[in-house]
Amino acid sequence: MLRRAILDRDHPRALHRLGIAMHVYADTFAHQGFVGAMSVANQTKSLTSGDSALDTQIKESTKKELFGSITGNFKNFYQVLVKTIGIIWHERRWPGEFFTSFLDKTPVGHASADVYPDQPYLKWQYIDFKNQMIQRDNPSIFMEAMDKMIRAMQAWRAGDFTMNLEDQSGLSEVNRGVIEHLFRESVQIDGEERRQDWLSAIAQGEFSFGSEIPNYVGKGPGSWKEAALGTTKVTDSGFERFPYTNTFLTSDWKLFHDALQVHRSDIVHDILPLYGICAA
Repeated sequence: MLRRAILDRDHPRALHRLGIAMHVYADTFAHQGFVGAMSVANQTKSLTSGDSALDTQIKESTKKELFGSITGNFKNFYQVLVKTIGIIWHERRWPGEFFTSFLDKTPVGHASADVYPDQPYLKWQYIDFKNQMIQRDNPSIFMEAMDKMIRAMQAWRAGDFTMNLEDQSGLSEVNRGVIEHLFRESVQIDGEERRQDWLSAIAQGEFSFGSEIPNYVGKGPGSWKEAALGTTKVTDSGFERFPYTNTFLTSDWKLFHDALQVHRSDIVHDILPLYGICAA
C-alpha cells in the first residue's frame, strides 16, 4: 500500500494520498485482530479496560455519537436503512434475527470492541471468537505505529519508491518522549479533546521542529469544503445542490476525494487479490 501511495508523489493529490495512506497504515496497528467486513472473527466477549466506570463512560459516549450522526444526516441514515431492509428481504430473514447476527455473530470491523482499539491511552482485554483471552496495550501499539509511520514519511520525502522502512531513522528520542507522554496522559474519550492537547504541545514548541500553529478547519468557514463548494454549513442534510466553479478541480477537497478513490481502487483491485482476497 505504501509503495502504491508514493507513486503519486509528483501528482497534485500527492499529500492528500499520503495522508490517507498514513491513516490506513495506523489502523493496521490499532485495528489488528479485526476484519474490515462482516465476520465471525470480529466477535468479542468480556470486553473491559479493568475500570468499570471508564467502560461505562465509553459506552455512553459511543451512544451519544451514534445518535448525533443519525440525526445529523437523515439522508445517509435513510440510505443505510433502505439497504438493510433490502438485505433482510434478499436473505429471507426476520429483522430480529438479522440484527442479532449483525451485532453479535458477524459484526463489522471492531464494532463489537466499541472504540477501545482507537483510545491511545487504553489497556484492555477481551475474549475473541476462538475463546482466547486477548490483552491489548494501546500505548505500546501506538508507539510502534508512530515510529513506522515516521519511517514511511521519511522514505516518501526521500523519494525511496521501495519504501524500505529499515533504511530510515524513525522517531527521534525527543519526539518519542513527547508523543509517548501524549498517548499515555491525554485520556479523554473524545478524539477532538485529545487533538487539542496535541495542538497545545505543538504550539508550545515541545517537538523538535519548534513552535507551530497548525491551521485546519474540517467543515464550516475557512474549510476545504467551503473553498470547493461554497458552503459554510457544518452538517449537511444530504439534499444540498452545490454550484460548480472553475477552481473546483484543483481544490483540496476535490483532490482529497480523488485520492480516496485511487487509494480504494488500488487496495481492492490490485493489492488484496495478491493475497487471495476479493473485496470487490
